[in-house]
Amino acid sequence: MRLSKRANHGVCRRAVNVWLLLTCLGVGLALSPAPALAQSGPSGTLSGVVQDPNDAVVSGVRVTIRNTGTGLSRTTVTNEEGRWTFPALPVGTYELTYEVANFKTLKRSNVQVEAGRAARGRAHLDPQLHAAPLGRGGRQH
Repeated sequence: MRLSKRANHGVCRRAVNVWLLLTCLGVGLALSPAPALAQSGPSGTLSGVVQDPNDAVVSGVRVTIRNTGTGLSRTTVTNEEGRWTFPALPVGTYELTYEVANFKTLKRSNVQVEAGRAARGRAHLDPQLHAAPLGRGGRQH
């Protein structure tokens, strides 16, 4: 059976449309987050508040959590109330790092995440000590 030029053109057009659709879907899947990063299995939540030595909250602190067994790492920043949270963490042992300008970096090791538990913590950051400014001739005042 022989198709007319018009019918043959329609078949080719549909084939190109199907190819474009499949190509777009493939690219979309390739650019989407990897399924390996999806959470599966038991998980828990860690949250807390960051304060200075006078118990005033510290906002803008970069809080990083790293699973010491898998290397999984996440980062968040404390809000205006000094609070942070990491929901749906896989069960395991973690290290927490707190970093912000004008304060010493604080690390907490051996932080445990348990299945179905929401653990809370409090971190106190110590101010970063700066050397006294030098006067003329390099002498301290």
